[in-house]
Amino acid sequence: YGEGSGVSLLSSDVLPGVEIHYTTDGRDPVSYGTVYTSQIALERNMTIKAFVTRGGLSSRIATAEYRVKVN
Repeated sequence: YGEGSGVSLLSSDVLPGVEIHYTTDGRDPVSYGTVYTSQIALERNMTIKAFVTRGGLSSRIATAEYRVKVN
């Protein structure tokens, strides 16, 4: 990835009323999550954990590991 590269999670525009809660340090997003509003910058290696909530229902937590490769 080059400078300014990032990753996009599911857009809340796709499903009205959906909120995505995530962390970039591997912690549990239920307790420590930030509400996703825009692309997440990949400036270092990170583990993103996220879940979706809508109308009082929540998804399982999904995990993705990203490694920044420097050329």
